[in-house]
Amino acid sequence: MSSHEAMSINVPAVLARLRGEYMPAPELAELIEGLVGRTVADVERALILQTLAHCRGNRTTASVMLGISVRTMRNKLRSFIEDGITVSPAL
Repeated sequence: MSSHEAMSINVPAVLARLRGEYMPAPELAELIEGLVGRTVADVERALILQTLAHCRGNRTTASVMLGISVRTMRNKLRSFIEDGITVSPAL
Protein backbone atom coordinates (compact mmCIF):
# COMPACT_ATOMS: atom_id res chain seq x y z
CA MET A 1 0.00 0.00 0.00
CA SER A 2 1.46 3.37 -0.97
CA SER A 3 1.59 6.21 1.51
CA HIS A 4 -1.30 7.97 -0.25
CA GLU A 5 -3.72 5.04 -0.45
CA ALA A 6 -6.70 4.99 1.88
CA MET A 7 -6.42 2.78 4.93
CA SER A 8 -9.41 1.77 7.03
CA ILE A 9 -9.11 2.10 10.78
CA ASN A 10 -11.84 1.26 13.27
CA VAL A 11 -11.87 4.72 14.90
CA PRO A 12 -14.26 3.88 17.78
CA ALA A 13 -12.18 0.81 18.68
CA VAL A 14 -8.91 2.74 18.62
CA LEU A 15 -10.34 5.57 20.71
CA ALA A 16 -11.83 3.08 23.20
CA ARG A 17 -8.49 1.33 23.51
CA LEU A 18 -6.67 4.63 24.03
CA ARG A 19 -9.13 5.44 26.82
CA GLY A 20 -8.18 2.13 28.43
CA GLU A 21 -11.56 0.51 27.84
CA TYR A 22 -11.77 -3.25 27.60
CA MET A 23 -11.41 -4.85 24.19
CA PRO A 24 -11.62 -8.62 23.71
CA ALA A 25 -8.28 -10.17 22.70
CA PRO A 26 -9.39 -11.27 19.20
CA GLU A 27 -10.60 -7.76 18.37
CA LEU A 28 -7.42 -6.20 19.75
CA ALA A 29 -5.27 -8.67 17.80
CA GLU A 30 -7.20 -7.85 14.61
CA LEU A 31 -6.77 -4.11 15.23
CA ILE A 32 -3.03 -4.49 15.77
CA GLU A 33 -2.64 -6.80 12.78
CA GLY A 34 -4.21 -4.14 10.58
CA LEU A 35 -1.52 -1.67 11.66
CA VAL A 36 1.53 -3.89 11.21
CA GLY A 37 3.65 -2.79 8.26
CA ARG A 38 2.23 0.73 8.23
CA THR A 39 4.26 3.78 9.10
CA VAL A 40 3.22 5.84 12.09
CA ALA A 41 2.62 8.76 9.69
CA ASP A 42 0.24 6.64 7.58
CA VAL A 43 -1.67 5.44 10.64
CA GLU A 44 -1.85 8.97 12.06
CA ARG A 45 -3.11 10.37 8.74
CA ALA A 46 -5.76 7.66 8.41
CA LEU A 47 -6.89 8.12 12.00
CA ILE A 48 -7.16 11.89 11.62
CA LEU A 49 -9.02 11.72 8.29
CA GLN A 50 -11.41 9.00 9.45
CA THR A 51 -12.10 10.79 12.72
CA LEU A 52 -12.77 13.96 10.76
CA ALA A 53 -15.20 12.07 8.51
CA HIS A 54 -16.84 10.53 11.59
CA CYS A 55 -17.33 14.07 12.94
CA ARG A 56 -18.82 15.19 9.60
CA GLY A 57 -15.89 17.52 8.97
CA ASN A 58 -16.09 19.30 12.32
CA ARG A 59 -12.43 19.95 13.07
CA THR A 60 -13.03 21.03 16.67
CA THR A 61 -14.95 17.87 17.55
CA ALA A 62 -12.41 15.67 15.77
CA SER A 63 -9.56 17.43 17.60
CA VAL A 64 -11.21 16.81 20.96
CA MET A 65 -11.80 13.13 20.13
CA LEU A 66 -8.14 12.73 19.15
CA GLY A 67 -6.79 14.73 22.09
CA ILE A 68 -5.00 17.26 19.90
CA SER A 69 -5.38 21.01 19.60
CA VAL A 70 -7.35 22.60 16.78
CA ARG A 71 -4.09 24.26 15.70
CA THR A 72 -2.38 20.87 15.44
CA MET A 73 -5.36 19.55 13.46
CA ARG A 74 -5.16 22.53 11.10
CA ASN A 75 -1.41 22.07 10.61
CA LYS A 76 -1.78 18.32 9.98
CA LEU A 77 -4.55 18.91 7.43
CA ARG A 78 -2.47 21.57 5.69
CA SER A 79 0.45 19.14 5.40
CA PHE A 80 -1.89 16.44 4.01
CA ILE A 81 -3.12 18.87 1.35
CA GLU A 82 0.46 19.85 0.50
CA ASP A 83 1.23 16.13 0.06
CA GLY A 84 -1.64 15.86 -2.44
CA ILE A 85 -4.10 14.13 -0.11
CA THR A 86 -7.72 15.22 -0.43
CA VAL A 87 -9.19 16.67 2.74
CA SER A 88 -12.97 16.99 2.70
CA PRO A 89 -14.51 20.26 3.85
CA ALA A 90 -16.93 20.38 6.78
CA LEU A 91 -20.43 19.09 5.94
